Amino acid sequence: MCIKFLKVQYILLICLSAIEPLNADEKKQIKGCWCGPTEPCWPSKQEWTKLNTTVNGRLRLPVSPFAACLDKKNLKDNPESCQAAVNNFKQDPFWLQTFSGATQSTGQAGAWTASQSEYVVEALNEDDISAAVKFAAHHKLRLVVKGTGHDYYGRSNAPNSLLIWTYNMKQLEFHDTFKPEGCSDTESYGAVTTGAGLTWMDVYAEATPRNLYVQGGGCTSVGVVGFTIGGGYGSFSKMYGMAASNLLQATVITADGKKVIASKCQNSDLFYALRGGGFGFGVVSSLTFRTFPLPKSFISTGESYVLIKESRYLPDFFYLFFTFYDLDFSGSKWGDQLRILPTPSALYPDAWTVQFRMMATNLTLNEAEASWDRIKINLEGWKRRAYPEWNIKLEEIPAKDYWTLNNPATVQSPYNSKEPNRTFYWDGDHREVSEYWLFALNSRYLRFDQISTRDDARRLANFLVELPKLPSSIPVAIPLNKGQYKASQHALDQLKDMPFASNVKESIGLILVSFGVRYYNPNIPNKFQYNTSDLNLVKSLCGTEDLQNCSSMERFKEAMNNLRKATPGAGSYFNQADYFEPDFQTNFWGKEEYTKLLKIKEKWDPNGLYYCHHCVGSEPWNGTCYKKPKKNVESGSVPNSFASVTKLIILMHLVLVYFFM
Repeated sequence: MCIKFLKVQYILLICLSAIEPLNADEKKQIKGCWCGPTEPCWPSKQEWTKLNTTVNGRLRLPVSPFAACLDKKNLKDNPESCQAAVNNFKQDPFWLQTFSGATQSTGQAGAWTASQSEYVVEALNEDDISAAVKFAAHHKLRLVVKGTGHDYYGRSNAPNSLLIWTYNMKQLEFHDTFKPEGCSDTESYGAVTTGAGLTWMDVYAEATPRNLYVQGGGCTSVGVVGFTIGGGYGSFSKMYGMAASNLLQATVITADGKKVIASKCQNSDLFYALRGGGFGFGVVSSLTFRTFPLPKSFISTGESYVLIKESRYLPDFFYLFFTFYDLDFSGSKWGDQLRILPTPSALYPDAWTVQFRMMATNLTLNEAEASWDRIKINLEGWKRRAYPEWNIKLEEIPAKDYWTLNNPATVQSPYNSKEPNRTFYWDGDHREVSEYWLFALNSRYLRFDQISTRDDARRLANFLVELPKLPSSIPVAIPLNKGQYKASQHALDQLKDMPFASNVKESIGLILVSFGVRYYNPNIPNKFQYNTSDLNLVKSLCGTEDLQNCSSMERFKEAMNNLRKATPGAGSYFNQADYFEPDFQTNFWGKEEYTKLLKIKEKWDPNGLYYCHHCVGSEPWNGTCYKKPKKNVESGSVPNSFASVTKLIILMHLVLVYFFM
């Protein structure tokens, strides 16, 4: 019996040895969930106090312009204070971004709703960021990062989270010559280093008097960092490339709380990911961009437009425009966008208007006007039949005045008189301040080979007609700067070292579709918002006050799916895409690029601390918990641990048979 027992012990040792250790992927499968305020794992008051001391008193509660409405007790006892907060809300993105607890968008129906973090670290330097990162990692807290809060998909806020707010990191330094760190024989550049809290208006206001141009955003209230990491198209991206393509160096706080410098010569894999790979690789504290000589002037189409009598003429217009666009406008000098919207009237009940919001650089006014000659001739020839009214008029704007009040047609003054430089380009941009989206910024690249024939033009027109009848203030946009078809050699050369799918260099632009409720916050009762928002307008479109059940949303989705089918392989743009984007990995970056990005993510953030929606490596997360995959997706095989347990069961069965026989 003793001999048999010893044999059993020996066999059990064999059984235990059969259990293979978890590999790296399986270790990540047991991460669990972020810790919440009601759980024992939540930091104690003493631990929060210690963090506050570490960041020199900059750990605070979030501040919202709607604080009087978000406090349920105050809302019940003092409803007048909520109404006053709503009435005093300013339609100014620069004003809104001064609140740690506010975002430019307030949510999207069926997707996300703006929420307050539990605490905010108002970071002034890398040490503050590092302390917050280490604290969140140690206590397993959901961590979010916000600069100006322009993200459309809820990635800069989350409930039960710790927020790193970089808005106050506003250092700005120009360099006559700059050589990226770690590089020895590389060429040096004129450059500017920007803090994480700067907007593009901050940069332009300082660069322009120095006769310098930095390739940034057209919407100047957008923050420098988020814009760039997602790619960063500007009005003149076909000439100068994207913001990401002109990035020379980045300072990043990685998931272990360490500060690293990334450039093409140092931590080059991280640098590659930061040039268009989206969020989630680290907290960026500063970026250094290449600068260019400021052009003498820019050409604008101003308020130019074409009235199209009936929707049946839309295909003809698109074929006309894109044919001559390829001949006369493509290349590096023209950019910006068309806006297309239904404009029914008593005379033309099925009319549509195309607004030209286009810009050019490195052209004289005469050269720019010549670009439009063939389009004008064709519009005039069809005037009686299809285009009863049109006006195309160009103007030349001195580049030194472009981002100042000397350019009143496109620049609006801020509400905050203490910030005189903070004017903002595109008077209409304030429309998106505190907007609740029913259908947020769906995008699709327009490859030239998918828009160059009459059949292609008809498919694009059909897509527009399939959309619900939108209010005339909500256009469909085709930004012709968001693509690199026939871009400059400089722009194309940079794409070789960026995580973009090949479709980007084949695309003449992007089609953007969105619809939302302006100046609306879903956390506030509707009765306080009727006089200040578009609720009445939306009710007429949706047939209900319940925005989660807007009948028109399904038509948006159906139309967008039809556009995807009509443009196979075209892809979409990370910064402006469907919250529910199918196969976002391929549509944003392409399969090969995504595989490369995922390996970089696993290296620099192995535990998913920097999780965000539709970011690289986000698939196993649901926003709160890590979802353990059922099987190895690539091979279809079961994980090692499962196979090991199976072996153990079989061997134990043999032991029992042996022992009891």
